[in-house]
Amino acid sequence: MTARTIGFDLDGVLARPATYFINLASIFAGRSSASNRAWEPPQPGLGGVLRAILSKGPSGENQPPEPAVTASAPRRAIEKVRYALRVPMPETAEVLDGLRPLARLVLVTNRNAVNEAYLHNWLQKHGLSAYFDAVHLNNTGEQGLHFKLRRLRELEIDEYVEDNPEIAEHLARNGVRVYFRRWALVRTPAHEGIFSYQKAEQLLAAVRSAAAGSG
Repeated sequence: MTARTIGFDLDGVLARPATYFINLASIFAGRSSASNRAWEPPQPGLGGVLRAILSKGPSGENQPPEPAVTASAPRRAIEKVRYALRVPMPETAEVLDGLRPLARLVLVTNRNAVNEAYLHNWLQKHGLSAYFDAVHLNNTGEQGLHFKLRRLRELEIDEYVEDNPEIAEHLARNGVRVYFRRWALVRTPAHEGIFSYQKAEQLLAAVRSAAAGSG
């Protein structure tokens, strides 16, 4: 098996994004925006003192937020509907079939453990589980772009497929080769480490080209 590994985002890359109304319902069901913010160590000054007091854990030390692994019944119901309605992108099977002989494939998503069972069921339902050597969810409380960069570094993955321009730029600035899935009305980031695509054959050609260049 090849040592090369490519990471994949979920929404907008493998799966069609959830609809606006389902996302809105998820927010009202108790989805907290706080879980998408990066934890920062206390800062000097009065503001830093107040944040330090509010962020003290059981031991009295400043700690990052605990992983968000629980959710209300309405939130779980909404997440179940989100995955029931979600379908793979038209090119997903073609992309994964083409890449599997070239590299190990790893799913690295900002979804947290509330979604874990639904995600694995969704992958199995659509015949996608066998393509991935591992699935990593964000149970850290970190902002998505920071979580993805840290996890990719931990896994020694330097290629990633993403559709969020801010995350793509952040990864590229830190040495990750990003294959950016373009969407209408979404800004396409400009960086030498980012290759943008819309069709499966474009992504496959770019991955093969990168392999040839590194060889």
